[in-house]
Amino acid sequence: MAGAALIGVDWGTTSFRAFLLDAGGAVLDRRESAQGILKVEAGDFAFVLAAETASWLRAARVPVLMSGMIGSRQGWVETPYRNVPVGLSDLASALVEVPFEAADVRLVPGLKDDTGPMPDVLRGEEVQVLGAMARLGIESGCFVLPGTHSKWVSVESGRITGFATYMTGETYDAMRRHTILGRLMGEGDGAREAFDEGVREGARHGTPGALLNRLFGVRTAGLFDRFAPADLPEYLSGLLIGAEIADQKGKDVRGLVHIIASSTLTERYRVAAETLGVTTHTAPEDCVADGHMAIARLAGLV
Repeated sequence: MAGAALIGVDWGTTSFRAFLLDAGGAVLDRRESAQGILKVEAGDFAFVLAAETASWLRAARVPVLMSGMIGSRQGWVETPYRNVPVGLSDLASALVEVPFEAADVRLVPGLKDDTGPMPDVLRGEEVQVLGAMARLGIESGCFVLPGTHSKWVSVESGRITGFATYMTGETYDAMRRHTILGRLMGEGDGAREAFDEGVREGARHGTPGALLNRLFGVRTAGLFDRFAPADLPEYLSGLLIGAEIADQKGKDVRGLVHIIASSTLTERYRVAAETLGVTTHTAPEDCVADGHMAIARLAGLV
C-alpha cells in the first residue's frame, strides 16, 4: 500500500467498485462486489465501505471520493444536482462531506439537464466521461454508457453540455422476463444475424409509436419460426439498441462515439453502431478512477 493517496469508489445501484490510487493516479489495488446501494441492509453504507476498504485504511489514512447512486435519495447522503454545463472544477467545488470515522469521505454531486421537455439526470457517469477525456487527452466528444439506463453524453471544451437517458437495459429485462414476449424465448447463445436484423428493424424510420408495434414482432417471429427460441432474445436486444442509436443519430450525432462499458456491452453497441453507420471507439478501462483522481486534485484532497 506504499504511496497510496486516494480511494475512489464508484457505487451504483447494483454494484460496488473501489480503487486504491497513488498520487500519480495509478491503480494500486481494487475491490468489486455486488453490494450496490439497493442491496445494503438497513442502509448501513458505512459498514459496507469499512468492510470493503478495511485493509487499505489500516495501512494508510487516505481520503475517499465516491460517485454514483450512493449520492442519490436512496443512497448514503443525497447530493444536489448541478445543472449542465459542468466540468471537473465545478464538480470539485461542490463535493459533499459524509460522516465516516475512518477517513475523510466526500461525494461527487449528480448532474441535471433540463433543456428538454422533461429534465434528465445522471450520477456517476459524469466521472467516467471526464476521466476518459483526461486519459485520452481530448476536450470534446460524444460518449455512450450502456447499461440498465443507457446514457448519451455530449462534451464541449472540457464541460458536459447535455445528455439523454434511454431505459434500454431495464426494458430488455422487463420484456424478456415479465411479458408474453418471454414465453417463446430459449436459453443459450443466439445467432448474430438475429441481433443484426433487430438493430436494422429497431432503427427503421417510423412514427413515434413504431417501436411498440415492432416489439410485438418478437412474439410473432417465434410463433411462425422466423427465429429459433435462442435467437429471440438477440432480436429483442437488437430492436431496443437499434432504436436507441437511431434516435441519437437523428439528433445530429456526428463523428466518433466513445463507448464506456463492460467488454460484453461494448461489443454489442460497437456491432450495432457499425450496422447503422456510426463509428465508435472503446474508452480506456477504469476511466472512472482517472475521473476520481482529477476531481480530488482540484479539490485539494491529494
